[in-house]
Amino acid sequence: MVSIKDALEMQKPGKPRFKVLMVNKDISFPEFVNTYEPTPSHFKKAKKKTAELSKKCNLSEGDYKLGDAKIKLNELIEAVVTEINSEVEKYDFKTAIPYLITRIDALDDQYVRTSFTIKRSLEHDVDYKREENYARQESDYITMHRNYRYLIEKFVQIQPHKDMVLDKEQFQYLIALIDWLHVFYSASDSLHYGIHPLGMKVDRNFLVEVVHENDSSVKEMEFAEEEAKIKLGLIGNPNDRVCSPRSSEDLLDTLDNAFKQDFGFSFRNMINVLQILSRWAAHGSDISISSFYSASAVEIKEICKQNIKEISQEEIYPILSFLTLGSYDVIHLVGQKEACPDLPVWEYKKRYARYNLKPFGQGSFHMGHCLRIYKVLL
Repeated sequence: MVSIKDALEMQKPGKPRFKVLMVNKDISFPEFVNTYEPTPSHFKKAKKKTAELSKKCNLSEGDYKLGDAKIKLNELIEAVVTEINSEVEKYDFKTAIPYLITRIDALDDQYVRTSFTIKRSLEHDVDYKREENYARQESDYITMHRNYRYLIEKFVQIQPHKDMVLDKEQFQYLIALIDWLHVFYSASDSLHYGIHPLGMKVDRNFLVEVVHENDSSVKEMEFAEEEAKIKLGLIGNPNDRVCSPRSSEDLLDTLDNAFKQDFGFSFRNMINVLQILSRWAAHGSDISISSFYSASAVEIKEICKQNIKEISQEEIYPILSFLTLGSYDVIHLVGQKEACPDLPVWEYKKRYARYNLKPFGQGSFHMGHCLRIYKVLL
């Protein structure tokens, strides 16, 4: 019979169940800020609104296939966009933007902490499937972050100046409604490009359901878990990774020259400014850590001059201007004069102005997001 002491001795060579560790704080953003993601009741409320809108669009009960479904979906999309616009117009832009940016950076912070925990669990003995948890939380994050970005860009587009203050309840409802909008956009794109056959079903209560001929959710999850295994290093040989023969310095020199020619500042200095802003609370004795910061261009310029070597004064203002998201830009595409009917979420390369590229708003900015922009650019 094995004694308790012997049983514990046998477990020594194995991985520990947990560890205590210390992590450096990368950004000036407080921990555990609430993301206020919508609850099932908010999604139900948003779905009820889509039913009301489908009734106004004269959608009748029945199944709609392919081309007919695309026409009906586009009519519903237009109605949902109009509804979102009318809701956004009720609020005060100056108070809403800090609230919105706090929420999206809380989402970023939550994702970074969760991903870090799963990656560090490789050193531990755990009783869950790491790739399953990683794939699920990454999928949820991507979906919700898309919704939060859309709402921020919508406020920037409309620039509302009414008296209402955006609160938790209305924020959660708007995010849920935007989530449904993206479902309809995705279905319309699938029909337009023939990605996979689907249709649309409207029941007697005017509730709209996107119908997929083949359930792709299982395949998508399998693919996501396979990607998670690669990212976690559970499969694949690191030696098989292909590295560019070009040095990082050569690449940065090329980017610097291109940025100077087109924008009047170097790529390196833009990254340096983003680094300063992402750690804003560390650059002022009277600045306490917060979920949102604001400063004048003059204040930012002085801090950058003090902390960035070899940056010229003529570069700082163009950098801040380049990183500022404007109302006109969010609904225009490269090479297209006409404004889009909605934020062009269906585009990628032609969208030169979107929140994950230009994180600043006029008169205010948030540094927590700046570091993530820095990581994306590199």
